[in-house]
Amino acid sequence: VFSMTDGVPQYVNKVIQYIRDKHPHVIHIAGGWYGRSLRDIDCDYWVLGNAEFAMEAILNKHTGYSDEIEHIHKVTNVNGKEGYLIDAVHTHKCYPKRDANISYEERDYIQPYEYLVLELSRGCRFACKFCMYPLIGMKEDTTREETSLHTEMMENYERWGIQNYYLSDDTVNDRPEKMEMIAKVARKLPFQPFLGGYARFDMLVTHGKETWDHMIEAGFTAHH
Repeated sequence: VFSMTDGVPQYVNKVIQYIRDKHPHVIHIAGGWYGRSLRDIDCDYWVLGNAEFAMEAILNKHTGYSDEIEHIHKVTNVNGKEGYLIDAVHTHKCYPKRDANISYEERDYIQPYEYLVLELSRGCRFACKFCMYPLIGMKEDTTREETSLHTEMMENYERWGIQNYYLSDDTVNDRPEKMEMIAKVARKLPFQPFLGGYARFDMLVTHGKETWDHMIEAGFTAHH
């Protein structure tokens, strides 16, 4: 998300080079919101933005299902490593994504005490001057479907015993309707979830006490 501290890119690149030496067929992909945080990494592909569709395009190319990857740009990073940039914010858009559920596998070794990341919506309705994220000032409500959220939380509970989540939304409490929706989902669950994420204090005041009740009912009681 942010630029890496001094010395970290060199360490990451040493790991990448080791993999290249041992397994030269492996493709290396770096991704994030911020181009400056990717420029030091010696990858084959750099992807900006939500990457589901960009990743699909890369994999299709390298597994023989597609001849080309659309909307890629050949670039050279600060270390002289040549690769390809995919601007997934503008050319491989995957927002809104109303079914943004994640289904884990046995090989993920999920433990019941873990906090999994949960996504309620993509982008942010606000356009704060200090924000470097590209999906800001979005007037459209991108909140995911209630059924999709319930399905993901039930699967994680029944398969792995998960009850705790970190919400990845840029601003979790941007819309009162979203808080009402997660409260509805929580009422249908056989457990009380515990949710944490970024909340704006002014929205707590603006949206009023009913929203507080929805947040408490949903278990969204850890704010930063």
